[in-house]
Amino acid sequence: MPRYGTYVDAVCVQCGVVYQRRSDKVRQRCCGLVCGNRYRGISQRDPRPLLDRILAMVTPEAGHWIWQGAPDVRTGYGRISVNGKQIAAHRAAWIAVAGPIPRGLEVCHTCDIRLCVCNDDIGTYTLDGIEYSRRGHLFLAPHAANMLDSTTKGRASRPPMHIGTDAPKAVLTEDDIREIRRAWVPVRGRLTALAHRYGVTDGAISAIVYRRSWRHVE
Repeated sequence: MPRYGTYVDAVCVQCGVVYQRRSDKVRQRCCGLVCGNRYRGISQRDPRPLLDRILAMVTPEAGHWIWQGAPDVRTGYGRISVNGKQIAAHRAAWIAVAGPIPRGLEVCHTCDIRLCVCNDDIGTYTLDGIEYSRRGHLFLAPHAANMLDSTTKGRASRPPMHIGTDAPKAVLTEDDIREIRRAWVPVRGRLTALAHRYGVTDGAISAIVYRRSWRHVE
């Protein structure tokens, strides 16, 4: 009889082997420390050079180097430990061949595949007439350029922002906004009076008169 109660069969999410785990350890997903570290992208004890560690964790696929470790559940990027700190695998792939990433720049993908860490050849990537340093399928650029690349390729995660009367739930017109600002005086109860007149909340009137909203209206 096991000392800590019953044991059940489980499948390691990293290597796929069947192993025995305690029935109360429902969050245990790997068969041991080695697979657990690989699954989480942790390799603090690995003495190999960073590039060798990265190459050991990828599988070539249609010209891409696909990261085989578990991706970050929020971002979808692979993860690996560098100097004891978890960072995105594609950032580590850039550091491994090109050194530290300058402040204010991001490692972006030319191939739009988040798990790709291909960093083999040296070249440039042209975006809006500007050339950026490239290593394999990765290029270095400021955030604005990354967003432009995302929008150009149609992979922006958010729809275009609608303002003013174009907003789906807009109840005021630009003339209403001008009149509200003309009528506004900083006295007690004035916000509520204007809110009742135009059928909106006090907060909406406050945002209008202090130009937190409808800032495009003069």
